[in-house]
Amino acid sequence: MANRVTVAEVRGVITTDLLDASIAAYIGIANSMVTATVTCGLDDDIMKEIERFLTAHLIAITSGNDRVTTAEKLGEAEVKYAGKYGEGLKSTQYGQMVLALDTCGAFANLGKKSATMRAITSFES
Repeated sequence: MANRVTVAEVRGVITTDLLDASIAAYIGIANSMVTATVTCGLDDDIMKEIERFLTAHLIAITSGNDRVTTAEKLGEAEVKYAGKYGEGLKSTQYGQMVLALDTCGAFANLGKKSATMRAITSFES
């Protein structure tokens, strides 16, 4: 499938020194992931935004510019960041947006194991 977003659209949500060709490579990865993961029939505009924010997330986790600084201190070096971060997509503001936009929960459930329960109706053969 053709990419849903452009380099310029990704640059609209994340500041990065990456060259356009590098951002385009991240877009390709995000496009493949979104296409394979979100299969519940979300609107094209939402799919585009998921792809855009997933691209930004991928850039952020590999370049280290993923957090917004709210305070810095020089003596006894201290930096405070905005937001609350976890693992996986929760580790960046962009990944958190992916989770919010993906109302199917496809990305939230990515990598989770499914369980099946069966009731035994009788122990007699």
